[in-house]
Amino acid sequence: MARAMKSKICILTDRAVRYDTIREVHLAHLLAENDFAIDIFGPWFEGLSEVEQISHAIRIKRIRTVTSAGKRGKGRIPERILGGLFLVEFALKVLLSISPDCEIIIACNPVPFLVAWLYSRVPRRRRLVYYSREFIQQSEERRSIVKKLETVLGHQADLVVVPERNRGELIMNELGLANAPMIVLNCPLLEPQHCSDLLKSVFAVDDTAIEHVVIYQGALGPATCVKEMIEALSLWDRSIALAIFGHGEAAFGQELRTVAQRLGVEGRLHWGGRVSNEELKNYTGSADLGLVFYQDMNLNTKYCAPNKLFEYMREGLPVVGSENPLLKEVIEGEGIGLCVPPEPSAIAGAVNKILLDPDLKMKMGQRSRRAFLTKYNYNAQASPLVEWCLKVTHESGSITVAKQ
Repeated sequence: MARAMKSKICILTDRAVRYDTIREVHLAHLLAENDFAIDIFGPWFEGLSEVEQISHAIRIKRIRTVTSAGKRGKGRIPERILGGLFLVEFALKVLLSISPDCEIIIACNPVPFLVAWLYSRVPRRRRLVYYSREFIQQSEERRSIVKKLETVLGHQADLVVVPERNRGELIMNELGLANAPMIVLNCPLLEPQHCSDLLKSVFAVDDTAIEHVVIYQGALGPATCVKEMIEALSLWDRSIALAIFGHGEAAFGQELRTVAQRLGVEGRLHWGGRVSNEELKNYTGSADLGLVFYQDMNLNTKYCAPNKLFEYMREGLPVVGSENPLLKEVIEGEGIGLCVPPEPSAIAGAVNKILLDPDLKMKMGQRSRRAFLTKYNYNAQASPLVEWCLKVTHESGSITVAKQ
């Protein structure tokens, strides 16, 4: 027999909604465990259904538009204009689709927040949460209008959520918030480790004696220091290989391959490309150490809030990262690795130090997994947000936290 739902919550996002890959769906699962009914609204993309019921309490509604997100940039209409038309059409169709019994609207990023703000005021006031996942900068001309909307409307949210403490302080001042934003780190849900020898088997060819595999997963670009990682590979002990998973501009990818060829490290470098979330878990779980680096290029990189750090921790990996505030707080604070400047020699020194010392590698890995289980998982991080939803809908009872 199905349980009675407490209240309806709508989550709005401007990203492709897949049932197992994004934070919005993770939040929906935690809310559903506390008997909320959740509708998630996002844009339709080719290959995805318009409506998907992923549990008795969670439904995904993908909004199909004439100016489809999947077709943007094609034809004679400039990308900027087509993108604006898409957002207007998307907003109107979401407004017409939201259930009238929705009690709380959680908007992820500024454009969905504008839609949520409009709906939260008519025909009756709803509770409004602004989940700000990306720090938008005034200097980005093409996003200046969105930035202005955020500045004007942001303080009207009942709750603001951000993924990093320094971002919270900045957005509190920018929006003139009376209360500090809630900090919810970009962690994955509680899961067992995905242990395997998958990456080792990739390098088990020719006469290459690979004993350790370092992994990087994420965007490939100058900001994430992938070039420096490849240059560092040439300085690592020859028993250590590097596997790179992610995507970026084709021209930059070719530049990275040219660097690898020039340094003669192709035999110890695996290009994994872009893989599904489930595949990536298995690759991450078969690695020996994770890398997470950022150049200090803007506020998003300076105050980075990367998923990959906590995905490495889910698998019990030691981590070598740059000296950004959150990375230092977690990596050095929890004793799970080393933070160094994003320079090839510094990266190489840290990787060699950890992987060539079996006892140090083991202890850092154990602390990494333990910290994930106790603190750096989305179940724990998002529990204050779920409690807030319970409180404002006048529901009693303690939060249900999924057990490992």
